[in-house]
Amino acid sequence: MTMLGKTTWTLTHQHYSGFEEEMLLPCARELLKRLETPNQHMGIYTKYADSSYMNASKFVAEYLSIHKDDL
Repeated sequence: MTMLGKTTWTLTHQHYSGFEEEMLLPCARELLKRLETPNQHMGIYTKYADSSYMNASKFVAEYLSIHKDDL
């Protein structure tokens, strides 16, 4: 959630997603790791670059290029 300027996973997020934050963190970390080098994982990058995913991988790649040392 830090990428979006949010710092906490709220009960509202939990309610609508059906997941507690701790359940999502391993998957989120793995996706971030893969998106650090999109040329090695083009399938993931391409899938999430689609407008139906709100161009998430493009946003993440840009964020990582700026904040990689902060993670």
